Amino acid sequence: MHLTKYVKVRFIDVTIIKIGGKQREKYRLTLLSSSNDLPSQQKIRKYLSAIDSAATNNSSAGQK
Repeated sequence: MHLTKYVKVRFIDVTIIKIGGKQREKYRLTLLSSSNDLPSQQKIRKYLSAIDSAATNNSSAGQK
C-alpha cells in the first residue's frame, strides 16, 4: 500500500515597525504542515516571539 503525505505550505508575512524610527523589518515565515497537523496558534506565537526577540536584540532572526 502506497501512502502519500500531503503537505501544505503557508506563508505569514510579518512587518515589524520600530517605534520612534522609520526602520522596517520584514520577515516571511514558512509554516510546513501536513494536512492533519495544521500549524497551531502556539507554534505561530513561538515564531513571532522569536522574531520579536531577534529584532529587539538587533540580531538576525536565524541566530539563537
